[in-house]
Amino acid sequence: MLEGFLEVAWVRAEDQTILSLHTKVVTHNNRVSVTHDDLETWKLRIRPVKESDRGCYLCQINTPVLKSQRGCLDVFEAHRSADHTKSDPPAFYPDSDSLKYIVDIIWLNARKR
Repeated sequence: MLEGFLEVAWVRAEDQTILSLHTKVVTHNNRVSVTHDDLETWKLRIRPVKESDRGCYLCQINTPVLKSQRGCLDVFEAHRSADHTKSDPPAFYPDSDSLKYIVDIIWLNARKR
C-alpha cells in the first residue's frame, strides 16, 4: 500500500494532455471519467470510445521519484475483429511500494444498445 497522500494523474501520452488530477477530470471531454476503489486502484474510463482515442495513456503517481505506467488503446471498427496476441506483462517497480496496472476491456455490440 502507498503511504501518505499521493495524487494520481492520467495523461494522454501522445500530446501530454492531462486528463485528470486525483479525483478531478480536467479535460473538457465529457466522455472521460476517473474512479478509484481505494488508494491502490484508479481507473480511467473513456465512454463511448472513438477512433480518435487510439493511443497510449499514462497513469502517474507523484512519489518523490515519479512513477508512471503506460497503457495503449487500439480501437477497431465494429465489423472487424481484433487480433489477440500475447505480449509481455508490463514492468513493475521493484521497490517496497506496489503499483498494480489493470485494464478492463468491454466489447460492445453496435446492434445492442
